[in-house]
Amino acid sequence: MGFPRPFWSQRATLPPAASVSSCLSKAVTLIPDRQKGVLDSRTLQSKKIVQIGVGRGFGFAKLMASSGVSRFCLIDPQEVALENVGLSAYETSDVGFSKVAAAARHIHAVNPLAEVETLHCDARDLTDLANRFAAADLIKIGVDDPPVQFEFADLAQTVSTDAMVCGMTGDGSQWFAAGIFPQGPTLRELLPEAWREIKAGARPPAFFPSCRINAETMNVNTTRLGLGLLHYRAGSPLPSAEIGEAFVQSPLAIGSNGFHAPSGFLMPARLLNASPPRTSGQAD
Repeated sequence: MGFPRPFWSQRATLPPAASVSSCLSKAVTLIPDRQKGVLDSRTLQSKKIVQIGVGRGFGFAKLMASSGVSRFCLIDPQEVALENVGLSAYETSDVGFSKVAAAARHIHAVNPLAEVETLHCDARDLTDLANRFAAADLIKIGVDDPPVQFEFADLAQTVSTDAMVCGMTGDGSQWFAAGIFPQGPTLRELLPEAWREIKAGARPPAFFPSCRINAETMNVNTTRLGLGLLHYRAGSPLPSAEIGEAFVQSPLAIGSNGFHAPSGFLMPARLLNASPPRTSGQAD
């Protein structure tokens, strides 16, 4: 005697007459409904995200799509390399394709009706970038070139669109997310020491070690912040909006990818109003 089929397997059989479009529509409707009371799928469905850089931060877009966000503009000039498979959510089948095209395929795998515009280019080459920023509900800036991060952050404030500048330290021990808001501090004010180093000519190394587990820690936390912002700006009563409100009030999040022995916290994160100055001693 064989084992009985689990109830979810029995329910998964679709009527022969069901069309593909009907199945997809039901899937997109049912998945967010499971999130009722946690996330507002109706609010998220109409929101648009412009994401610059879909390398290690690609998981952010995929998590947003599975949460219900259905409009994306992805900008990145690079192709998926084999090393990206160990650094992010890309798969070996994505190698050789542009990152934006591969990311769009993954987004459609979790949200088939999502509208995804892909721009396989350097965002600085777009003559209409300001208009694209202005039409977005949230901009996610995840490029490895620090001066460009500051440039895009200024542009986001100029057009009065919420933005997040996200990244990791060179050794991968920390991640950060700086909230750039129309009436908030500039990225230079949030990261004054980084700005001074940039003006002095400092640049990141051409290569630094990384791994997917660190990138996904950043992606999960920055997605939580991004969803919080979208709910807060929409006036949602859900608890997620409280995260967005807290982020607006303290627009710099710094998180660890390790264990903080003094507090006993594993991978803690903190909201700040500006980056703390570096010291020669060990951090608390």
